[in-house]
Amino acid sequence: MKKIAFMSMIMQPMKPALYSLEEDKKCSYNEKIYFPLNVSLASNLEKDDEVTVCIIKMVDEITKEAEGQYLKNEKIFKDELEKINESIGAKIQYKVIESDFSETKDAFGKRFMDMFDTIEEKCKIFADITFGSKPTSLLIMNILYFAEKFYDADVESIVYGKTVFKQGSDGRSVADPERSKVCDTTLLYLFNSLTNAMTASSGEKAKKVLRTFFGL
Repeated sequence: MKKIAFMSMIMQPMKPALYSLEEDKKCSYNEKIYFPLNVSLASNLEKDDEVTVCIIKMVDEITKEAEGQYLKNEKIFKDELEKINESIGAKIQYKVIESDFSETKDAFGKRFMDMFDTIEEKCKIFADITFGSKPTSLLIMNILYFAEKFYDADVESIVYGKTVFKQGSDGRSVADPERSKVCDTTLLYLFNSLTNAMTASSGEKAKKVLRTFFGL
């Protein structure tokens, strides 16, 4: 099965690993996880899956220090996923999409089309919107709509990492790995799809459809 994952790479120093794998994980990895995407993939990868992980890297006016930090974070991500995959056996490749950290039509267009070029017919797609700029998260959401509509792709999971803080022994706030968690926001993607596809003769009838969707 062809599977594709999208994420933006954090360009700042990483916090300690905060997240736990789900109970239905398909691997033997038992350590805390740095990247929410890897929590999702650990429960969804199968032996002999062909997986392409698209890592979005912002390069506009990147400094030597920032480049070094990016490479450290990329290595943490890849090492973590490779360890998870040891007991699964999926075939994983990585594609780095470089983009200027500017919010212009040209920058948006290049970022979007580079992601679009990765999509394949009937693939399954995973996304992590934890890191990176907010516009990039919006572009990732849009690529999912295009993939589903024009490539008959299935959107499997969209996640982000929620970090909860606690007071440390020195009085400063520190991340709490016991309460931090990975949140699945796939429902919001489905909600947008429903909104774009639904027809109703009035606002009140539209509300009824939405109440049914949310189970209210």
